[in-house]
Amino acid sequence: MEAAVELSLAIATATVLGCAGVLKLADAGPFRYRALGVAEVGVAVALLVDRSRLGGLILGCGLGLVFTSYSLVHVERPCRCFGERFRVAGTARLVRPVAITAFSLGALLVWSFGATEATETSRALTSAVIGVILGCVVIAAPAVASPPEQPSELPSHPEVSTRV
Repeated sequence: MEAAVELSLAIATATVLGCAGVLKLADAGPFRYRALGVAEVGVAVALLVDRSRLGGLILGCGLGLVFTSYSLVHVERPCRCFGERFRVAGTARLVRPVAITAFSLGALLVWSFGATEATETSRALTSAVIGVILGCVVIAAPAVASPPEQPSELPSHPEVSTRV
């Protein structure tokens, strides 16, 4: 049972980080922004592979803590966690990094108590479904919880030209 919980939390973290990374890579942002997207996708992949899951959980927890700290300092600045198209401002931007930290830390705690045995196929599939659902809820929650910004309120991206 514990291995299924660990796997669910790892997949939820991988879903959030993987989506964020892919959407950052799809944007025409600066190099550091795209490099962060590559790192997020790398951690997401590590979380999905049994042999690298522990490292992925540690890195995921670290990323979550860094993102949470940054979000606390810059709470009023719109977050581009999931690219320019999915910007969120205010305290709603804290949902995703706190969830990444909680999921990773929860899975690490379960792992540390010895739940590293392989799960049977039905449990693994159930864990995958639960993990993806949790990840999707975390992705969507800030957008649902915060009012949409007006186009005039959106600051332009300094590296992207607005001329036609």
